[in-house]
Amino acid sequence: MLRKVYGGVWMPTFVRPRTFVANSIAYLSGRVLLVFLQTPRYTSDHLRCNSGGEGDCAGLKQNNYADLQIYSGIRKYRSLTKHIISKLSVVYAISTLNIGLISPAGSKVDFEPALDDADFKLIFEPTLSSPLQPPDSFLTMTASSTTPVLVLKKGMVTLDVSPNTIRTPRNGRRVLIVGGGVTGLTTAWVLLDAGYNVTVVAEHFLLNDRNIQVAGALWEYPPAVCGQHTDATSLALSKGWSLTSYRIFDQLSKFLPAVKMRTANFFFGKAIEDMPDQLNKMREIEVSCIKGFVRDPDLISKHAVNQHAGVVDAYSHLAPVIDTDAYMVWLCNLVATKGAKLITRRINGDLLNSEHELLRTYGAVAIVNATGLNSLETASDKACYPLRGALIRLVNDGKRFPKVNEALAVTHDNELSSDHEDIVFIVPRNDNILILGGIAQPHKSELNLSLNSPEIKRMRERCNKFVPGLEQAEYDPEAPFVQGLRPTRVGNVRVERELRPNKMNGGISRIVHSYGQGGSGFSFSVGCAFDILHLIDAVEFAITKSDVAMDSYSLTRANL
Repeated sequence: MLRKVYGGVWMPTFVRPRTFVANSIAYLSGRVLLVFLQTPRYTSDHLRCNSGGEGDCAGLKQNNYADLQIYSGIRKYRSLTKHIISKLSVVYAISTLNIGLISPAGSKVDFEPALDDADFKLIFEPTLSSPLQPPDSFLTMTASSTTPVLVLKKGMVTLDVSPNTIRTPRNGRRVLIVGGGVTGLTTAWVLLDAGYNVTVVAEHFLLNDRNIQVAGALWEYPPAVCGQHTDATSLALSKGWSLTSYRIFDQLSKFLPAVKMRTANFFFGKAIEDMPDQLNKMREIEVSCIKGFVRDPDLISKHAVNQHAGVVDAYSHLAPVIDTDAYMVWLCNLVATKGAKLITRRINGDLLNSEHELLRTYGAVAIVNATGLNSLETASDKACYPLRGALIRLVNDGKRFPKVNEALAVTHDNELSSDHEDIVFIVPRNDNILILGGIAQPHKSELNLSLNSPEIKRMRERCNKFVPGLEQAEYDPEAPFVQGLRPTRVGNVRVERELRPNKMNGGISRIVHSYGQGGSGFSFSVGCAFDILHLIDAVEFAITKSDVAMDSYSLTRANL
């Protein structure tokens, strides 16, 4: 009864389920999920167990498991994490690799017919003790002690999103993450919930200047509006990463004010059937997990788009819109309260040159390079380059123009323009702020733009022309204009192990890279973090050098 199944990647930690008695234990490694149908003997005080019988779960490690057999074809890792996952007598759980279901007597369970009926609901409705706002420091961020998010629906597994997760690290193994942006912190979140200890080292985490988070943060199915990820390999991987992230953000939106599901409308200057790449993208969206897809040229008139704006076709779907200021505060607080050590320090030079010292200093078994554009230095990667972007921020209260509640975008058309000055990007950042974009300027590293810069004036004019009335808008008094550098890479986003040999002994390096996401850092964040988890497990379990020499060790391809 082994089967390769496409779906979720790993089980979340589940903590403090005070309203039920769980009667199933799942054993989980980074790559293989085994579910044992058991009724272990423990009290509610033991429900915080998530590793090896230590701590609150003392005594559970040896109970009732001796007679369970593991079927051939499933690799048993040296350490497997216990997760209490359900109150039901039978658990149907899916991994991207093999899964086996075993009864207490050791007989196989036929889970195939029941799989379609598996529908696990949210155990708790998450709540926050106060509205989520972007405070000056993440230390002022608070949340209630309510646990959840555990969702297993039709075999899809999502993350535990409780800021108060209590966990017992698996064998004390520590991973060092270099980089404190959305990629580094999301990777920390995933590794922490998988049982690793985590240290995050960054030159900056959250600054008092809340404008540090300048991303537009409209989730987009690749290629995004700016049209930078056009390499076939990069696109194939990016689609899996983005869909994984979509599912997680969809769940986050149910309780986290920093994430909202909004309708995103995409407009085109000619019929979609006349643009093969856009047609393929639309068809993939239509059959994917993306919700609310509608293809209808009447969307143009519905949103009062200027009839002289030159668009003739359109489609829409639900997409996460992330208030990046507030989200980064929440994310930093999340990993800190899960036990991550956050250290402010700049690490200079190629990480490969200091790998041995860093592993020894931080007691780590692996290093994750999530330094974005700094990978020019930390990975000696000359393929990295800056992609300058800028956003105008407007007050979106409905007083000076009709309030915009949906995202409106015109995608860059490579056939019509090479300078990316055909992009229209109008997105409600939150309930009060509307952002206008966009520009995408390769190899421009100077942050010297202003509202009076010619390209910014043209950007504003495009948006004003697209939606009449925007010219009356009031600038956000706190931050009318923001600019930043998207960390882009020629060819591919790099999510892979270091292929150069270790400088100390010539062996396989323990560095794993995740950078080059460009303007899609938020859209790819969770998907990339899942792949990093599997790469770290590969480091831990001594995958051979021939296994390392591949373009990417990606399990999220299964989402395609």
